[in-house]
Amino acid sequence: MASIIVGLVILAAGPAQAADLYDTTCANLSGTVTSDPVDSEIDVTLGGMPGVSDNGDRREHVRISQGLADALNITTASASAPSIQLRVEPQDVVSGTSANFTVADIDAGDPGLHLDVYLPAPLFSDEDNGFYKLFRNVNVNATLALQPELTVYRSAPGTTVVVGNSVVEYEHFDEPSGMNTRYFRECVQPEGDELAVLVPHGGRIEVDISEEMPDFLSAFQTYAPSVWEAAGRWSDSTFEQWHITSTALHRKSFAGLDRLMDANSYKYALSLHGRAKAGNGVVVGGGSSLQIKCFVVHAIETELGANSPAVDVSYRIFDTDETFMDVAGPVTMTDGVEFAGLDADNIVNRVAPAAPGAGGIQLEIYSGLRGSATDFPAFLDALANAMEDLIDEQLAGDPATDYCALL
Repeated sequence: MASIIVGLVILAAGPAQAADLYDTTCANLSGTVTSDPVDSEIDVTLGGMPGVSDNGDRREHVRISQGLADALNITTASASAPSIQLRVEPQDVVSGTSANFTVADIDAGDPGLHLDVYLPAPLFSDEDNGFYKLFRNVNVNATLALQPELTVYRSAPGTTVVVGNSVVEYEHFDEPSGMNTRYFRECVQPEGDELAVLVPHGGRIEVDISEEMPDFLSAFQTYAPSVWEAAGRWSDSTFEQWHITSTALHRKSFAGLDRLMDANSYKYALSLHGRAKAGNGVVVGGGSSLQIKCFVVHAIETELGANSPAVDVSYRIFDTDETFMDVAGPVTMTDGVEFAGLDADNIVNRVAPAAPGAGGIQLEIYSGLRGSATDFPAFLDALANAMEDLIDEQLAGDPATDYCALL
């Protein structure tokens, strides 16, 4: 009888063991569930601090007390470099909400358990701040007067899904509104060391990328890229709840990212992002050389031009010195260097540091291209082939062919 029961268990586990990111999106990938709790603290008091600038820092950054830093084993913090991410969940006042923040500062004089978010500021958007991120439109002064308490986790994802010889879901903590409707999770599949594919803002954070990932990865014929994706969903405020700037991402707050970076030293990394602009446009950046980026664009364009009908795309390609070249297409490119992914702290450049014939490539893909049911799959197929060609080519630091001149 025991052997029959074992057989049934194995049969039930079969589909989960067979799945991977090459055939299943991160949101739907499942496997054996294992508890893996992270450092956390309850009854953390919430405070506010005035906003000082009109940018994403007000939405994403928090200050914590020395007592909370000690409780969560956080020794350093930075507003301008990779720093620990926290999941913050109110225990009262407004229940069922949750958001990711980056620790930008530690108040060394406060031994208690305290966390400060940025408050709405009359000079800026009242929605681009940490208080709105957690509580939406509730009254600021009335809410703070109630001295709300928080549960704080030293992790951004509630679950890390690891694909290896089997599929294991490491549950760090429960999502407050249920995994099926509101969640932030990461998935990782270490494979080869030639290429790592990164999707830092998957799911509904930057839309229309995650859904295409299995087909994109399956388009690789010769090499199997390693993959890391962080995917989230939170109704109409997904971007605000879950977005973490790529230069701030800390591997020790993402167990899957940490695993990816421990598994290999990667020659190339490719990071896919969504840019909220209409039309078929792509910003090409990252720490790799201009010739590498031009090689990839030329290979993509060669394949897209052979399609029937041809797929027309505009490109702005950034060099590491912040200059750029435009490849004419259906839309006029006006994107600034802030979308170029050139910072050494950008996750794509940390996973594959720049070297002759190597480095990170970041693509900011316009919403018009991502939203096309025909053009986007064709673009991703061409991109997969281009990355395989790049690996095969073994480009020297100063290649004999000027690929930028071919564009």
